[in-house]
Amino acid sequence: MNNRGPESPLYANYSKWSTANSEDGHWHKIFETMIQENPQKLSENDATKLSQRSLKRLFLTALVYDGMADKIQNTGLLNVQVWIDGSGDKSLKANISLGEVSKSEKISNQMEFRVYWKKTDRTETTEYNVQLWGRANFYWSRIALHPLHFDVINPPINPYSEIANAHSNSYERLRALFSEIGQKPITDAELATKMTGYQYIRTDDVIQSEANNNSELTLAPNKEVVNVGSTGGAQKTLTKIHLTEGSDYYGRRVRLINWNNVLIKNTGSVQTHDPDVILCPGGKDYQMKVSEMVELVRHGNCWFLLGGHE
Repeated sequence: MNNRGPESPLYANYSKWSTANSEDGHWHKIFETMIQENPQKLSENDATKLSQRSLKRLFLTALVYDGMADKIQNTGLLNVQVWIDGSGDKSLKANISLGEVSKSEKISNQMEFRVYWKKTDRTETTEYNVQLWGRANFYWSRIALHPLHFDVINPPINPYSEIANAHSNSYERLRALFSEIGQKPITDAELATKMTGYQYIRTDDVIQSEANNNSELTLAPNKEVVNVGSTGGAQKTLTKIHLTEGSDYYGRRVRLINWNNVLIKNTGSVQTHDPDVILCPGGKDYQMKVSEMVELVRHGNCWFLLGGHE
């Protein structure tokens, strides 16, 4: 509770914000804010400095869907986390994910979100400009967001700001955060120019690359495709694929794309095998063709190469 009422007033429980009408492949600016390592280092005795105090961290979870659809379409669950690592080199840390609420079609095939960040030249404290951008397929009318959880954790005192003021409630902060969401969308090229010098992560970042001669690889969380290849003219013989999120992830699928000279090694049988090995049809090793994609399925504690390859 604070002097502006409850953190989640009843009238805000059904609030949503939406972009301008979508154009095929165009990007919408969802929000922009500053993240500071220590806002209190901007003096409260200087009105200009005080007005420049911003957030230390931002956590947002929201339902995302078509804001003007005349029928029910897919609904996604967007999660954004941004903070500064105060224990290390004071670099900005960002996580973003887009999960599925409805299962008719994978939501990441329909929309993409990116968190961009760039360090500013502020001297009083470490500061980053942070922006969230999103786009959807051509048949989406606009992107709507319905916040479910929003937390900035210990905001500073800044009477000139709604979002970065300890005396604001969640609805006021969200209203300020999404104040630019209705701007006209921009193209890929325009976004690339605008975000020159920024780092970013994206929700559809599902590709992992393994250009080495190692016989084993570890599949990072949320990766669905692995580019595999050898180096130095050698042959890469792939024998095991490890998971970081558990050893018995039944039904997990991964696609391998061969850059060059990769052999999938059959190791064992259905009856007898070690964890994380690959079992090939007929118990035979499989030499991947250049630029070929194959799919593996996790069953129990090992991988099966799908049949149909000649």
